[in-house]
Amino acid sequence: MNCTLLCALLLAISSSVFAEEMGQFAKYDIRVEGNAKFHDLWNLSSDELDTVSIEERNMNLVLRLYDERDPERIDGYFTKPLHLRDLSTGQDETVNSIKEFDVQWAKAFEQKKLTVNEIFGGIDHVLVYWTWHAIHNKGSWHDIPVTNKEVAVPGITLYKITDNKISSIVQSSDNLHLLESLKK
Repeated sequence: MNCTLLCALLLAISSSVFAEEMGQFAKYDIRVEGNAKFHDLWNLSSDELDTVSIEERNMNLVLRLYDERDPERIDGYFTKPLHLRDLSTGQDETVNSIKEFDVQWAKAFEQKKLTVNEIFGGIDHVLVYWTWHAIHNKGSWHDIPVTNKEVAVPGITLYKITDNKISSIVQSSDNLHLLESLKK
């Protein structure tokens, strides 16, 4: 599996993986850039959700997922089954393959940060343009020894929303940029 499904689901699942493996939650710095409305959407209370559009409610769901740290609550964001598609490889992924990927990622990189550059909401879809930031200072990655280089991996994720839950995630990230950044 290559470096693709690094956005919300990976971020959320990694919290529970690290909690199980290390007895604590992974700490992520999530910075929202761009439209100031993101901040308002991120912090809507359950009462306020009743007063906003379906598009804003869907965007709030995705933004809350990015910030979730309780492994017991992660499953509450998704329908069963959850469809995960990696456009870079053309393969369907499983939650377990994402957990496995995240463990490997954590062995090679630290100081993760996810920046939401832009978010667009529709009646049953949310599109997020994001950038994942990390430092390659812990271990090898795809046979590349530690470089101590900072990397920024841009990507997009399309979420399908069904009955106020995420039912499908289709994602792509710039894996070539990551590998080129590490080899420079």
